[in-house]
Amino acid sequence: MIVDRYEEEELYNISNLVSSIFLLDQEINQKELIRRLKKIIYILKKISSEQFDVFKQWIKKIIKPRLDKSMGSNVDEILDKSSQREVDTMVHNLEITLDNIKKEGMKEGMKEGMEKGKIEVARQMLIEGLGIDMVIKLTKLKKEKILKLKQEIDKGKH
Repeated sequence: MIVDRYEEEELYNISNLVSSIFLLDQEINQKELIRRLKKIIYILKKISSEQFDVFKQWIKKIIKPRLDKSMGSNVDEILDKSSQREVDTMVHNLEITLDNIKKEGMKEGMKEGMEKGKIEVARQMLIEGLGIDMVIKLTKLKKEKILKLKQEIDKGKH
C-alpha cells in the first residue's frame, strides 16, 4: 500500500491533512491509532474547518469499520459532536470508548473461559462417577447443562 511507504516521522513532519490520513491509514492496532491521533492534534487544529469535516468523514468511512463493531454508534456520536476547537476532547473521548470496549471484551472473554472451565470440570466429575446433584452443587451449573453433559458422556461409552 502506498501509505506504508512513508515512515511515521516523515508523516508527522509533513504536518498536513494528507499526511495525517496516511499516518492513520497504515496497519495499526487501536492503541496505536489513539497514540497517533494524539500526536496529530496540532495538525487537526490548524487545518481548515472544511478539511476537518473531511477528516471526520474519513474516520467514519475508513477507520471506523476497522474498529470493534459494537462501538460504531459511539464513534459516530463523538465525531458528530466534535468541533475543530475541541479536537483534544474528541481524541480523548475516542480513547475512552476504545478502552471501554476493550475492557468489556476482556470481561466477556474471562466469563466465557470460566464457563468452559466449569463445564470441563463437570465433565470430568461425571466421568469419574460423581452424582449429578453433587456436580451441580460443586460447579453451580444448571441441571439441564449437567444432564446434557451426562447424555454426551453416555453416548460416547456405547
